[in-house]
Amino acid sequence: MINKTASHFDINVYDSPYSRDAILQQLLSDYEEVAWLERGNGFKEGVIKTANIRGLNLENRNLQVSFIEEIKSYIAEKSMDVTWFNDNIFLKIAQGIYYEQLFTNPALNDTIAQIYVVNDNHTGASIKFLNKDLSIPLEKGKLIVFPSSEEYSYLIDGVTSGELLVGICYIDR
Repeated sequence: MINKTASHFDINVYDSPYSRDAILQQLLSDYEEVAWLERGNGFKEGVIKTANIRGLNLENRNLQVSFIEEIKSYIAEKSMDVTWFNDNIFLKIAQGIYYEQLFTNPALNDTIAQIYVVNDNHTGASIKFLNKDLSIPLEKGKLIVFPSSEEYSYLIDGVTSGELLVGICYIDR
């Protein structure tokens, strides 16, 4: 059951346990399947390096599709048009590492961002909306949906132990 637990500005937060969570966890924990590439600011982006790209891509699509009702509801609530999934990535964030999205890439503006917290073997993680004075703790099963624009620039950090895994999707509108 997916419950909307909070709404701040145009940011909706849901409690969204993923029904195929065990499969996704296995795919993401198998480091022979996923290469975590170092990117700017110290964050790591999950990139497939073996023949099982189909399995993880399919599971990533299943994850996004499982939240389609929440996305449709969000779109209707905000009077937006039909959407299509644009980009899907997984990020791994450990202590001392952060991910910042300032939406300086014009391709990401005018999309909807969807962030799903995949795991619970971390402590202290949060997403901070830099222009909204808003911070939301990142706990397993939390789904956060918001407009992609400079107004909603965000920072994911604060991991004090373990590693945070998040799935991020940008959806055309």
